[in-house]
Amino acid sequence: MGRIKLKKLVNTRDLGGYKTLDGRKIKEKRLIRSETLFDATPEDKAVLTGEYGLRTVVDFRTDIEREQKPDPVIDGVENIFDPILEAETLGITRESVNMRNMPKLFDGITLEPMEYMRKMYTDIVLDKHAQNGYAVFFDVLLRQESGSVLWHCSAGKDRVGVGTALLMTVLGVDRETIINDYLLTGHYYRATNLRLKLLIDLFVKNKRTKTYLKYLLDVKREYIEAAFDAIESGYGTVEHYLEATMGLDAEKREALRRNYLE
Repeated sequence: MGRIKLKKLVNTRDLGGYKTLDGRKIKEKRLIRSETLFDATPEDKAVLTGEYGLRTVVDFRTDIEREQKPDPVIDGVENIFDPILEAETLGITRESVNMRNMPKLFDGITLEPMEYMRKMYTDIVLDKHAQNGYAVFFDVLLRQESGSVLWHCSAGKDRVGVGTALLMTVLGVDRETIINDYLLTGHYYRATNLRLKLLIDLFVKNKRTKTYLKYLLDVKREYIEAAFDAIESGYGTVEHYLEATMGLDAEKREALRRNYLE
């Protein structure tokens, strides 16, 4: 359970070992959440395919993101393109920040930083295109009888964070454990984010923009809680939401539990 030690990927981790409310636990080396694989070294790929039995990669990114940092070809591994959000609705995410666009990034945004981030997560779970994308993700998981599935966006924070939270809920992991798993991304990106915040302080003069950027880089429980709040306000439970928006009915949810729990 936990972070997979790789040379270039800091936010790749196995969900195996997490306990469920009914006393079972997630099987190890079956479910892997990750950041982009673009920087993976040959040794990293060998660890994933050898030790972790990687068979399928699900890429949540947009066309543009994939063109900028394509996934490496890995022998014996199927790569499934499954964009969670369309490029025009992706908006401003951690991955869209660069030094050139920082100064004007938040022009016209009236929401306060925390409201902006909570709305981002609300939009992810309520967007029809995103729901269709997560439905594809669950279909992949249902078909995967052996080996591991790895899913990633760019940083492994927002789209992966929501998808992982939905999956862990289906498998029966308690809410606090799910939130704590989400927060681990902030821990693993701590050094990177400290460097980025230093650059923000050096190059961005507008105080309001600085604040937005730092919220964007952060990983806060309020973000993932906004996704759960939106789901439960509109659908009552995560299970009802998944069935109503993605067709993930009780039979399919039980099939996922049979496949990935022990």
